[in-house]
Amino acid sequence: MGEDVQCLKRRLGCRHRKIGSRWLKGFTRHNCPVSINKYAAESDVLILLGQVSMNTNYGYGGGAKMILPGIASYEAISLSHHLAPPESRRGGGRVQENEGRLDINEMGDVAGVDFIVNVAHNTAGEVVAAAAGHHLEAWASLIPICNEMYIRPRIKPADIYICSASPRHTLSGAFATDILWATGGGNNATKPGGTMIIAHRAVWPQHPIAHLGCPYYKMCEDLTRACKPRPIDELIKVCYYMVRWGVTAIFAISSIMNEKEIVVTGEGFRDKDFEGSGFRYIPVLNEAIDYAFRKHGKDATVNVSPYGGRFAYISSDDCNADLADDVMGPYATART
Repeated sequence: MGEDVQCLKRRLGCRHRKIGSRWLKGFTRHNCPVSINKYAAESDVLILLGQVSMNTNYGYGGGAKMILPGIASYEAISLSHHLAPPESRRGGGRVQENEGRLDINEMGDVAGVDFIVNVAHNTAGEVVAAAAGHHLEAWASLIPICNEMYIRPRIKPADIYICSASPRHTLSGAFATDILWATGGGNNATKPGGTMIIAHRAVWPQHPIAHLGCPYYKMCEDLTRACKPRPIDELIKVCYYMVRWGVTAIFAISSIMNEKEIVVTGEGFRDKDFEGSGFRYIPVLNEAIDYAFRKHGKDATVNVSPYGGRFAYISSDDCNADLADDVMGPYATART
């Protein structure tokens, strides 16, 4: 995008949550504050750049998500993540009934977004479609294309589910968020009593669970340790007293753990990162797969999702399972 734009991006990104750097533009109908970076709030023209991709919290990313969480205050982010009931956030692709997503769309209007450029990309990171114009109209025009790429409507649950947890084309991915997308998207691809193998690469040696350089790393670490099989009444109490954005992740992941085992594999993590949690950590992928087959037997069925954090699977009892790559269809190669 050019050094000038990258410099502005760093300026907005690093300062927007500091006291005095935010500007309250108003509230949504859910009373979420539209409190954003003051440089953006005072600008003559507000243009958003971003991508539309699967998001199990909000159905799809993109659009006004560059406002929240992009340049919004921590308070706004926290309140927004509490809007939709946690049980409704176990899969992506649904946007019309997702109160959190609808609220973000409204935030774009309140913030005064003038123009947006959004793209959709395939699993190779190649741009396959682009849209520009009004923030909601341009974003919505890409949803049908993303549905073709990211929704697997016919999947038979398997004993073992293996996926890459939202691989990114940057080095900023966080386990704490990627694990929610990967498990939520693959929940219907795994039988009750089955094993989910989630592969992820840590990017921050000091705090492998969090986004690189994030000052709120302790929140992500607490979130991960709080994920474990729990009775529903205990889970509700935990989520009530942990009044943070992470309670939705704790509820969703712990609920899945009540039925399925989640194995984490990948480089950069330490045993202590998962102490006290319900995750089983096996550093080497092949060893994790061997463990799952020993548990379920050599004839165990398997679903593989190379881009697991960006796919949502809808189960069907009368069809054959397919590799997630097959869903790409005409979008397997780049186009504009």
